[in-house]
Amino acid sequence: ADVAVGNCGFRTDHNVSLFSSPDLATWTNEGVAFQAAGALPANSVLFAPKTVFNRKTGEWVLWFNYIVGSFDHSYYGVASAHSPKGPFKLKVAQVQTLRYADNGDQNIFVDKDGAGYLIYTTLSLGHRM
Repeated sequence: ADVAVGNCGFRTDHNVSLFSSPDLATWTNEGVAFQAAGALPANSVLFAPKTVFNRKTGEWVLWFNYIVGSFDHSYYGVASAHSPKGPFKLKVAQVQTLRYADNGDQNIFVDKDGAGYLIYTTLSLGHRM
């Protein structure tokens, strides 16, 4: 299977769309929550968005992965909004992680005390933590 940019869902015209459901069976399209075009570099492919609520700021925080042209140029980005429906505005285009210069899969976790954690892998080590 071809997984190059532009195939297999990796497209440069992705935005983050939001769907809501009262019962997980009936869905409503709430529209675009984050407009990637214009916020990220040209030829960016956005994927794997994750959203959490920040109790300290009262804002919703959106973390996402994106690549520019190839996985050799992979980054995490952060946007925020006052509503879970958006519109989310870009806050940090390239998050600098503590351990690895590149990024792989990621997830976020907010503990009961409000502390947030980014859990991520690195492409250079074969998606290991």
